Amino acid sequence: MKGIKLGIVGICFGLCGIAFATNNIIAVGGTFIGMVLSIIGLFIKDK
Repeated sequence: MKGIKLGIVGICFGLCGIAFATNNIIAVGGTFIGMVLSIIGLFIKDK
């Protein structure tokens, strides 16, 4: 499960790069929120 979570973080970093390329402040804000949530999810223990 840790590999899947790490892959999601990688996808978020890729989307962040795309958002910066478009120079859209709403897209950049959305990707930062998604990145923070995915990094938090990476460190939460699975049951």
